Amino acid sequence: MFGDEPALEPDDRFHQSVLSDDAVEAIEAAERSVKEMVLLRCSKVLSMVCKDTASSRQGHGFPG
Repeated sequence: MFGDEPALEPDDRFHQSVLSDDAVEAIEAAERSVKEMVLLRCSKVLSMVCKDTASSRQGHGFPG
């Protein structure tokens, strides 16, 4: 039935598009995957910067 299986992961959607010779869908899937990777990486970097800033402020007498 519908909904019994999880949706395909981005990599799986890309591979499925390539295997079915759907170039447009393959390109769109690849672009979505790259955007998601960039957003995740930016999120991790911002998190690290925020933690470092908070630690630095506490170490120098700034309110935390």
